[in-house]
Amino acid sequence: MAMKHVIICCLLLALMLQSDQTSAADICSYADFRAMFCKNWMCKSQCWFQSQLITPPNVVKEHRCIKGGIYGLCHCVFCKK
Repeated sequence: MAMKHVIICCLLLALMLQSDQTSAADICSYADFRAMFCKNWMCKSQCWFQSQLITPPNVVKEHRCIKGGIYGLCHCVFCKK
């Protein structure tokens, strides 16, 4: 019976060491950009453009206008692919 427990423990240990714990968590960052005129579609395009400038390219998870109108602020959340 003890040999079965040793084998099971070794197999579980090997499975735990094989798993990649960092892939489960998203690594995200955010940035605020000035926009000449902040509307939702302009904020989305500006966030997408900024995400492509980051090496390697990131995915835009969230975008919104913090302050609308002339000289508004656009808030972007970028996550690694």
